Amino acid sequence: MGISHLSSMDSWIDRLSIATVSVALISAITLLLLFFVNQFFKAPKKNIADKALLRELLESFDLEVPPELNETDPNVIKSIKTN
Repeated sequence: MGISHLSSMDSWIDRLSIATVSVALISAITLLLLFFVNQFFKAPKKNIADKALLRELLESFDLEVPPELNETDPNVIKSIKTN
């Protein structure tokens, strides 16, 4: 009777370990995906802000501003007011 009790206990521990590892892997993959999606959507906004800051700094030191910094983002469409 003692042997069957031990084997069922080992089986329970094995299932618990597999479940724990599975939950940990799924959690890690989900967190990585969320991180990369967040970075992907933040990057264009940060790029525009970085260009604006660099342009302001160059202008404040009376340095030449390269034409790339004067260009507006081609993906942005300005709305027209009809008032």
